[in-house]
Amino acid sequence: MLLSTAVDAFLADCRARRLAVRTYEFYEWQLGQARAWLAGHAVTTLADFSADHFRRYLVSLQERNLSAASQHAAARALRALLNFCEREDLLTGANPARKVKMPQLAKHTRPAVALADVRKLLDACEDSYDPLRDVAIIRLLADTGLRAAELCALTVGDVTGKRVQVRHGKGDKDRVVFIGAATRRALDAYLSTRPGVGPGAALLVSLETGGALTYDGLKQLLERLGKRAGVTVHAHALRRTFAVESLRAGCDLVTLARLMGHKDLVMLQTHYLPLLEDDLLAAHDRTGPGDRLD
Repeated sequence: MLLSTAVDAFLADCRARRLAVRTYEFYEWQLGQARAWLAGHAVTTLADFSADHFRRYLVSLQERNLSAASQHAAARALRALLNFCEREDLLTGANPARKVKMPQLAKHTRPAVALADVRKLLDACEDSYDPLRDVAIIRLLADTGLRAAELCALTVGDVTGKRVQVRHGKGDKDRVVFIGAATRRALDAYLSTRPGVGPGAALLVSLETGGALTYDGLKQLLERLGKRAGVTVHAHALRRTFAVESLRAGCDLVTLARLMGHKDLVMLQTHYLPLLEDDLLAAHDRTGPGDRLD
């Protein structure tokens, strides 16, 4: 089978499984890059593709000085393709992906935005083109832990009182999150500037298009606010703020995982609990026996 035919079949399967648009586009782009490299090395069919080609492709990415994350992403996409081909009995031999170890990723603890910096971001909204909208955005992100795409997809009808219905979140899964009274007031103040909007209308709109705020529009907005406030910020950093502050306030891991849309506790344990190291140090300073021995 031609490699291009196998990729088309895999992408059709992605569509049939209703993967998120950004996930589909990720596979489409990554596999397009891999196919171009493989074609340049006379690999045009699945039978031609070996574990050695897989490794050499990853080495070529290193030689181009791509980040470890980019190399890992390329490997994930190729592995997903080959695993699909194995399940569909499209491979004539062993699955090459089974012989290739994934590139190592450096383990970095990515910081949350401190509450003091969130307040600076809210202050920076005063000089925005639409201060009420931008205050609502910052408060929603910090108060719910929503992903950027989930925030942009919200409609007016998705918010009822303090309840926020998230539709088609990561993995196409729905869930419910909640907002506090201050966030509800900020959202009401913003919606009061848009009288007559129906429940199906976008909750947050772009000032340029009048349509729903996009992922790129949100990213640019946060960059502007961050520059004005002197704070490094993006939507996922505010998601970490929600996680860390919830844990500090006593939220248990199972509840937090449900609110954040995680299928298990692994993400919280590996990516969010390490952010509480300063809290552990402070607790030890208060309770550790060592300093009481003298």
